[in-house]
Amino acid sequence: MKIQIIEKEKVASKLKKGWRLASRPLEGGKMYSEMIEILTSKEISVGGLAGESSISSAGSIVADDADFAEHNHMFMIDENDSSVAEELKNMFPEVDIELIQDLLDTNKQNVDKTIDQLLQVTPTSKFEGELPPLPPRSTLSPQHQQNSEKKNPPCPECPVCYEPFSPPRRIFQCTNGHLICENCQASPQLKVCPSCKNIFMGRAIAMEQFLADLY
Repeated sequence: MKIQIIEKEKVASKLKKGWRLASRPLEGGKMYSEMIEILTSKEISVGGLAGESSISSAGSIVADDADFAEHNHMFMIDENDSSVAEELKNMFPEVDIELIQDLLDTNKQNVDKTIDQLLQVTPTSKFEGELPPLPPRSTLSPQHQQNSEKKNPPCPECPVCYEPFSPPRRIFQCTNGHLICENCQASPQLKVCPSCKNIFMGRAIAMEQFLADLY
């Protein structure tokens, strides 16, 4: 991949021809070294980069450079004669180039968005700059993901048979509000509430509706 440093007044015409500003390099990477070598050989102190950032001949990378407009030279890449995937491979050497190319194709060659996603894949990367993180992609369907994230408390159990009061099971209550399932309430051996010995007064409709909404 060929990277060049261009005079500021020629940048606009280069952009119209398919060139673009180079992204901030990975410190210590191949592109980082190439940029410093170009600056040193041409005796240029600072070169501008995409996102109003810059790199100096001393190797300092500045994100959101307040003096960006004052720089007279910009690092640019001819996308008609270079591989963006190779550039990103230099920035993220631990990522397979096929994955990088797939991300570029998915993002319709949007380099900034692809860099965001690569930062998600490699959160320990030393890539310079502060880019807004994207939400991590999930392999679950939205409905499945929503259900898996929904945490309900354990369903209350019948004190006699220890079966949960799961809907659509009917629930009965005594005069003190203690609950029992319909199967146990129908047992001839169970005449009174096992908790307080009071009589059963009927269905616990409110509890049934609450559990139906919850589960």
